Amino acid sequence: MKYYEGKITVQNYKEVTLDSLNNGNCKTVFRFFVPYHLLLDPDQIYEIKMPATQNVHLLQAISRIANTAEITHKLYGIEFEDRFRKEALFTQAGDRFGHGGLTRIQITYNRHQNIFDKENQPNEKSIEKAVEKCCEIFNYFLDRYAAVTKHRQLNKISRFDIHTIEIDYFDKISNEKLISTQVTAMHGATLMGVMVSAPPKVNDRLRELLLSPESNLDSIAVNAIRSVFSGDYLNGIVQAVTQLEAFLYMVFNEEFKIKGINNSEGKLKSLGLANLLDMLPLVLANEKYQEIEANCDIKKIRRAVTIRNDFIHKAENNEPISSFEQAEEFVDAITVFCIYISRLYGNKHMMDEAYSGWN
Repeated sequence: MKYYEGKITVQNYKEVTLDSLNNGNCKTVFRFFVPYHLLLDPDQIYEIKMPATQNVHLLQAISRIANTAEITHKLYGIEFEDRFRKEALFTQAGDRFGHGGLTRIQITYNRHQNIFDKENQPNEKSIEKAVEKCCEIFNYFLDRYAAVTKHRQLNKISRFDIHTIEIDYFDKISNEKLISTQVTAMHGATLMGVMVSAPPKVNDRLRELLLSPESNLDSIAVNAIRSVFSGDYLNGIVQAVTQLEAFLYMVFNEEFKIKGINNSEGKLKSLGLANLLDMLPLVLANEKYQEIEANCDIKKIRRAVTIRNDFIHKAENNEPISSFEQAEEFVDAITVFCIYISRLYGNKHMMDEAYSGWN
């Protein structure tokens, strides 16, 4: 399913070519909702200088709005009708942190962020990249906002949190609007008058997991992908590698027990994850490792380990993850690996689709 299923409207204010937009004299302005109140006055404009760049971007909270039925429709880009006015979907009652409200954000990106193809038509992949750039700037702001204001319970955002967005292009010198674009994204949402429940088999699996005596290692996988959906891509990868580490220790401990090797825990921790991955074919039976090798992307897992190690041990981010897909691929590669490890020892990993009940 396409990311943007809704309407894309483009209003050309004057004849503009892509070459003229990309000549260095164009800036991009994003306007969108975030799903919570921010403690920002609408007249305040904040300058943002991202790492490793000389460009200064601007962020402003245009408005803060109580989350009523009307604004919920606006969030999803749906035409509001008067008959909905009495149907408040959310209220402010008991909402200490403003999650029942929305903040409309404007980001002025001091560069041209193209969303058009060679025929001057909106391009889906380019729109996704533009929204990712928008999220990157907002999340950079949000970390510093949370530290200073103590408003720390707010999550970062990914492009799946942005349902409608206006992307306008302005001349840097004259500030003349060149092109105005509105993108409405539905993310596959279904609007209906009834609630939907999980099928019986899924409920059965949920009940089984809730009473399972197995360890909680699998929960790390859920936290990892949850971080990715929250726009915290690097943290998602770090958590996924933490899951990988736990499962590798489990493999080596189990295999060492079979071979009569004791007191292995300290030795394992001194080897490091990259070495444990190298040694995996040596401790697993040939057919077991062949199954893992055939179904898992070991190369991508190694890259995830490197990203995590550089960040944890060196405070470096040498392979910046700038899109949802990049982060999801790393996290999924590790989760699939851990699922196959679980199967080797007769366990049902929480994220294993074979037991989810959806199939």
